Amino acid sequence: MYFYRCPHCQKEVQVEDNMAGQTVTCPHCSQQFVTPALNDIPMAQVNGLSAQPPQPESMATTSMILGIISFIGVPFCGLAALITGIISTSKINRSNGLLLGKGKAIAGIVFGCWSIIRIPILIIIAAMLLPAIQRSRESAKELICVSNLKCISFAITLYASSHKDSLPTSIEDIRGFIESDPVMKLMSDHSTLKCPISHEEYTLLPIEAKKFTEIKELSKTTVFICTKHKKIDIVAFADGHVETRPRKNTSQP
Repeated sequence: MYFYRCPHCQKEVQVEDNMAGQTVTCPHCSQQFVTPALNDIPMAQVNGLSAQPPQPESMATTSMILGIISFIGVPFCGLAALITGIISTSKINRSNGLLLGKGKAIAGIVFGCWSIIRIPILIIIAAMLLPAIQRSRESAKELICVSNLKCISFAITLYASSHKDSLPTSIEDIRGFIESDPVMKLMSDHSTLKCPISHEEYTLLPIEAKKFTEIKELSKTTVFICTKHKKIDIVAFADGHVETRPRKNTSQP
């Protein structure tokens, strides 16, 4: 097999050895011409014969590799794959069959285009999911805060039963009781005394009664309130129950 330049359109034509010295039709311009015989190859080279076999176009392989990388998980390589693929395809088209690898270049272009299109899609999806994720995190911290306040409100009852009906005067009293009481050690730790949003310790609200049994309405006596959440206040009462109350002004204090 060798390549001969068509005398009509001056484009390279692939000629099989068994067609040497015979009339062939140019696939480019459809004109017929006689190919040189194998013995006349040196003379044919003067007329444009190329004895060099087709060579792979290296940029086509580069484009395909970049395209695959961008498709797997590095979308920013897609632009490089697209540019190298277009350049490689153009060079192959102008080579008149002397360069191979057009399929690789096209694969790089396809992968590159998909990766470039995927970037804004991923950005849109992320923008849609972030608020939901943020809200889920906020809901989880609200549940933790409710659990913390239930635990330390219950600790007030146990504190009174262990201190002759006396009430704690501050969060420090409750901390000391939690560290010394075996039951409270199993139920809580130091993080129980802190709001999961601000990481600040809860503040024990003042109670008018001096003894636990002197509190007239346990279910209405507020002992803790957390206002660190965006849309709700969490209120704990002396009987151990906790309520969440929607805040009219939803801005964080």
